[in-house]
Amino acid sequence: MDHAFLALLLLLLPATAKAQVQNLRYYDADMNAGYLGGTISWEKSADGDVGVVAYSVFLAESSSGLGQQQLGSDVMAGNDISEIVVPTNTLKGSFTSILVYLKNPQGSNYRSASICLLDNPTANSRTFYVTVSGHSNAISGRAALVQGCHAQDHDIQVNMVATMVWSSSAIVETDFDHVNEQSSTANFLIVFPSGSSSSDIGTAVLSSPVSMAFTGSGADASYSLGALQVYSTLDEHVPIRPDPDIGRHLARSCMELNLASAATITMLGEVRLFTKVSSQTALQSLANIWAGKTISFENLGATSAVLTTIGAKATATIAQCSDISGDPNQGSCTSFA
Repeated sequence: MDHAFLALLLLLLPATAKAQVQNLRYYDADMNAGYLGGTISWEKSADGDVGVVAYSVFLAESSSGLGQQQLGSDVMAGNDISEIVVPTNTLKGSFTSILVYLKNPQGSNYRSASICLLDNPTANSRTFYVTVSGHSNAISGRAALVQGCHAQDHDIQVNMVATMVWSSSAIVETDFDHVNEQSSTANFLIVFPSGSSSSDIGTAVLSSPVSMAFTGSGADASYSLGALQVYSTLDEHVPIRPDPDIGRHLARSCMELNLASAATITMLGEVRLFTKVSSQTALQSLANIWAGKTISFENLGATSAVLTTIGAKATATIAQCSDISGDPNQGSCTSFA
């Protein structure tokens, strides 16, 4: 089809038939609350940029364009990825959205794409950890977080995890699905920064089976999220090989020895443990035996019920096992695998 004819055809189509720009994103690098500064970038629409001569970028008071104000000058079309800079110290004011319009040769704007405008200090005040069952629920949860302006899509990580939760007198455990990466039965961990409240996040995404928690602003100084990556270093050809199985053994030992109440493990061997600050030293001594890795700890926040559950399980301050205590009557620290 002739290129000029296709361009004319696109101009004659109703606006709703034309694709939006893709992967619209913004990272606010201005750390002052109430002020913006950074780069807005996007990719051309799925049908290319035929019939598009430029893009117009606006800050607005709603995703529909209420109270919008253009940012800078039009950005010429033609590149796979386009961007525009938000000057440092730009006042955020009542702006809540970023909109990018396509502009046709007649100079008219049409069909916008929009994302929420999140101020960096607010957006990154907490990091949430939400575990959901099934890939479709994880994707739905991710969409709900973006739609509700709780987080930007590019800031949200979704990974399949194995989980362990102490329930009554036993560990309830789920495994990876090694066959289907979009499994309907495996659990997935959603990690994202957000300034939203725990109740709003809980409404957007239902956590199961590991209860939702967060680090950062408002976290409890008595509780802790321990994190480490378990891996083997082989040689110059395979410098790092993740060991999720060792990670699971470590997590189980921590729970059996009353040092943690729950854990998630990714396929990259990333282990996260729900614990108390008073158990940190004992956890590290156990990690030294299993993995020889250092655990990083952050204060942990959650509902009072979740914190109570952690406190009821993570009661030990010393790992009561022979490899650490030297008492042969206690059994090996690795006997719980």
